[in-house]
Amino acid sequence: CVFCSKPGAAAGCWKPNCGINFHLPCSVGQEVVNRHDNFMSYCREHSRRQEDVQGEHQCGVCGWLVGEGENFGSLVTTCCDLKHHRGCLQVLGSLGIEVCPACEDNETFKSEMLFNGIFFKNKRSDEEYIELVDKTMSEDECELVDLCNEERSKSLDV
Repeated sequence: CVFCSKPGAAAGCWKPNCGINFHLPCSVGQEVVNRHDNFMSYCREHSRRQEDVQGEHQCGVCGWLVGEGENFGSLVTTCCDLKHHRGCLQVLGSLGIEVCPACEDNETFKSEMLFNGIFFKNKRSDEEYIELVDKTMSEDECELVDLCNEERSKSLDV
């Protein structure tokens, strides 16, 4: 792993012959783009650079100024050509918010952010997840229920 120097680095840059390998958790906060839509990672050198937009910009999420010039800590929303903090956009994505904080575009914004490594939480509600798990795990549908019950009774006998 280029970040912790320990063995077992299973992730790496998609570019053939690039020697950048890492543990996925070690890459969080580093200048690595991890695309969650297709399970590809890019090192800084091989990631696609965005066109910088001139002038000072205010992040549409936190309201703080975003530095001038191209840097890894900021992303341009191509739907409205405004610059925001990468971390702020990730917070929105983690909350399941899939629209641009400035112009509320959905389609262009989401595809551009996915390409730049912003992860979007699945929009299912907690109740939908519970219902899905219950349905998946119901005894009359689960083929492994007998094995599960057998293992459970063994553990209770101990």
